[in-house]
Amino acid sequence: MGRNTSWNRFGLRTSMRGIIGAMLVAGISLVFVSCKNNKASSEKGLSDPLTSVEIVPDELPMKPQDSLLTFYSRSPCFGMCPVFDLWVYQNGQVIFRGRNFVNHIGYYHTTWQPAALHKILHVSDSIGYFSMQDVYDEERVTDLPSVMTTVVKDNTRKDVRNRYRGPKALQALYQALDDQIAASDWKPLNDFPPGWKNEE
Repeated sequence: MGRNTSWNRFGLRTSMRGIIGAMLVAGISLVFVSCKNNKASSEKGLSDPLTSVEIVPDELPMKPQDSLLTFYSRSPCFGMCPVFDLWVYQNGQVIFRGRNFVNHIGYYHTTWQPAALHKILHVSDSIGYFSMQDVYDEERVTDLPSVMTTVVKDNTRKDVRNRYRGPKALQALYQALDDQIAASDWKPLNDFPPGWKNEE
């Protein structure tokens, strides 16, 4: 019996050359499947979690006739991370777009009271939001979702994208927004609420 021949646990004789060949075929198959899945995600409009996420805060099929107050977005990761976009306007109109791993998938809308809007601005002031960097990231670190926020106050707009080691103080803003999202009565955005206009 040759030195490169062995018996597997099923009693079948295999050669090292055959084993290596099978491993190569399996590896190529995995690469093909991965590429196919990435292409499918791209076609669905989902961002690759390994690349920087480009969110357009005003990317809406319709919006209130008012200016943006806050934008809040969480990007995909390789796990079950919540993926959504949130637009909050000065008049209290709010749009939520659930994309994955959230309770509401698709476009929904609600109205937030002035106290909720004031709290967002108060928290952003208390954590020094407008003095933070625009981006917190490390390209060498993978499989981390991005959190994108925008706050507009006194005609001054600030965007912060946090993917890696952003200030812990940002969690206070995220928590305030998450709490308000959870407490909201969301309605499907099937029609134009009063005071809205079609942007298409």
